[in-house]
Amino acid sequence: ENLGTIAKSGSLSFKKDMESHEDIDIIGQFGVGFYSAFMVADNVTVVSRKFGEDSACMWQSAGADGYTLTECERESAGTDVILKLKADTEDEKYSEYLDEYRIRGLIIGLILSLGLVALIAVFYTWLGGWMVVLFAAVVFCITLAISFLYPIFSRIGNKFVPLEDGELKDRLMELLTSHGYHVKAIEVMDASRRTTKLNAYFTGFGKMKTIVLYDNLVNAMSADEICAVFAHELGHGLNKDVPKMQIMNVGNLVLMALVAWFTVRDPALHTAFGFTEVNFGFAYILMGVILNLIQPLTGILTNAYSRKAEYRADRQAVKEGYGPAMITALKKLAKDNFAHLAPSRINVVLEYSHPPLSDRIAEVNKMLNR
Repeated sequence: ENLGTIAKSGSLSFKKDMESHEDIDIIGQFGVGFYSAFMVADNVTVVSRKFGEDSACMWQSAGADGYTLTECERESAGTDVILKLKADTEDEKYSEYLDEYRIRGLIIGLILSLGLVALIAVFYTWLGGWMVVLFAAVVFCITLAISFLYPIFSRIGNKFVPLEDGELKDRLMELLTSHGYHVKAIEVMDASRRTTKLNAYFTGFGKMKTIVLYDNLVNAMSADEICAVFAHELGHGLNKDVPKMQIMNVGNLVLMALVAWFTVRDPALHTAFGFTEVNFGFAYILMGVILNLIQPLTGILTNAYSRKAEYRADRQAVKEGYGPAMITALKKLAKDNFAHLAPSRINVVLEYSHPPLSDRIAEVNKMLNR
C-alpha cells in the first residue's frame, strides 16, 4: 500500500490522480521534503506496518540510485524513520544532530513553527487584514513571557550547583549589593556539556537576583576576569538594555505581521505554486524567505544600538575597577567563542551586535587613560 507522505510540488496532480484511480502506487514519490534527509544522512530506512496487517514493509535508499522495498517484521503498527548520518568533515559536523541539546532545540523550534503557522491561520481566518495588529501583539507577549520564564526553562536539562564560598563569591555579591540589589543565590551551570562559550548572567524580579556562571567561565578565567565579565553584565542591567531592546523589537514584530498578512492575502500567490487555495504552511515558508531578505536591513538599527550598549557595559566594568581584567577577559572570550578578529567595517554595520575585539579593547584603554 501507500508508504510515506507526499511532500513535493506535484501534490495537486497527485490529488487529481487519487480522484480518478482507486489504487495508486506512490512508493518512491516522497518528494523534496522527504529527500532533504539525505542532506545529513548516507542512508534512510523507513519501516512501516499498517494497522491490522501481520507484516511490515521496509523502504531503503541511499538517495542516489533508487530504493529497495522488502517485507520485514515490526512488533506493532506504526512507522520508524531511521537515518544513518554522514561522517563528520572539516566543514560539517553531522554528529551534532545526535547531541541531546541539538535535538531538543530542533523539537522546540518545530513546536514554535507549528504554533506560528496556527496563529497565522486562526488570525487571518478570524480577522482578515486586521490580523496584523493582533499577530504582532500576541508574538510580542510570547517573547516577553519566554524572557521572563527563561530562568525556569534554563533548568530543564541543566544542573546548577552553588558557587563555593570564598573570595570570588564575596566579590560578586559586593558588585550587586553595592547597587542596591539583593543576592538570592550564586550558582554554576554545567554549560560545558553543550558549549565551549563563556558566559555569566543574573536573573530575577525586582531587586532580588540570582547570579549564574557557566562552568566554562569559572574554569577558564581568574577571579578578576570573572568579576569583570559580571560587572559588564551588571552594566546591562543598570542601563536596562534588555527591556529597551525588547521595545525596539516591536518594530520587527510588526514587520513580521505585515509579511505574514502579505503571504496569505492573495490566493494567486499559492496557486502559482500548485496549491488549490491558500496554504498556511507554504505561507510560513514564504514568510521566512521574505524576512531573510529584508531583516538584515532592519537589523542595522538594532545592531547599532546593541553595539553601543556593549561599549556602555564595558565602561561599567572599568568603573568597578576591572578595566585591565576586562581586556584579558575579552581576549579569552574572543578565543573561546571563535570571534573574527578583523571583520570588515561593512560587515560589522550589517551583522554585528557586538563591536569587534580591537574596538572594545581600544575603548577600555581610553577609559583607563582618562
